[in-house]
Amino acid sequence: MAESLTIGFLGAGKMATALAKGFLRSGLITPDRLAASDAIPAAAAAFAAETGAAVSGANRDVLQRARVIVLAVKPGQVAGVLAELRGDFTPDYFGPVDFAALYWHIVDLIWIFLFPLLYII
Repeated sequence: MAESLTIGFLGAGKMATALAKGFLRSGLITPDRLAASDAIPAAAAAFAAETGAAVSGANRDVLQRARVIVLAVKPGQVAGVLAELRGDFTPDYFGPVDFAALYWHIVDLIWIFLFPLLYII
């Protein structure tokens, strides 16, 4: 796909590993354009072994390497991770997310109005 696409996972557990392996298998990305961080060294090592990607114990390392960030931590850890990185997110991270969200909102609106119209006819 896009040569400039880099994906980073904050959290390198089973969910992150499964997503990364899917991205790799589909050809969306190569291991050198993938990064992950995890506070648990065993999880980071397993992620690296299964994906061939770079891993770190620091979330900021992932933010520096990747443009697309996947928050792959347990719900109870979300607030802590986001608080740690609060000042590190720049507008560069928001553009792709905003455009994707806008696209899906438009699709939803079309179906909200189109489905009842088709049902009535």
